[in-house]
Amino acid sequence: MKCPPDLPIFPLSVRDETAARSFLRVPSLFCRSCIFSVPAFIVWSVVNSVAWYTKSTQAMPFGTIILCLLIWLCVGFPLTVLGGILGKNAASPFDSPCRTKPIVREIPPIPCFKSSFAHMIVGGFLPFSAISVELYYIFATVWGRDHYTLYGILFLVFLILLVGTSPPAVKAFWRV
Repeated sequence: MKCPPDLPIFPLSVRDETAARSFLRVPSLFCRSCIFSVPAFIVWSVVNSVAWYTKSTQAMPFGTIILCLLIWLCVGFPLTVLGGILGKNAASPFDSPCRTKPIVREIPPIPCFKSSFAHMIVGGFLPFSAISVELYYIFATVWGRDHYTLYGILFLVFLILLVGTSPPAVKAFWRV
C-alpha cells in the first residue's frame, strides 16, 4: 500500500468523538488531528527518503506525496475538526446506567494470583516454551543433526505462540 496511514475514515471518526468529549475547545481538535498524522508522516518520510536514496522502486514519487498531503489537508483534517465540533454539540450529559451510592467503600486488597508478578510468570511461560521448541527445530536443522521436514510442527508452535501471547497482551492492556 502506497499511501500514508491516516487516510482511512474510521480512525478519524473515533478520534473526533474522543477529542470532542475530552477537550471541549476547537484548538485542541487541531492538535488531536495532528497527533497521529504528523509522527506517522515523519516516520514514513524517513523511510521513503531511504528508499529514494537507494533508488528503490518502492519509493513514492514526489507528485504522489503532494497528492496524499493534499487529500489529508482537504479531506481528513477538515472532517476531523468538523466531526469534533458536531460531536461536542450533539453530546448528551452523562447518564449512569446504574444507581450509585454516595457511601465510601473500602477497596479490598488484590489476591496474589491477580498480582502483576503472577501475570508476568503465567503470561511468559507459554510463549517462552513455544519459542524454545521452535528454536530447537531450527537449530537442529542448522547444525545438521536433523533434516527439517516437519513444517507443520513449526506452524503449530507458531499458533501456540500466537494463542499464548494474545491473551496476556489483552489482559495487560485492559488490566481487568
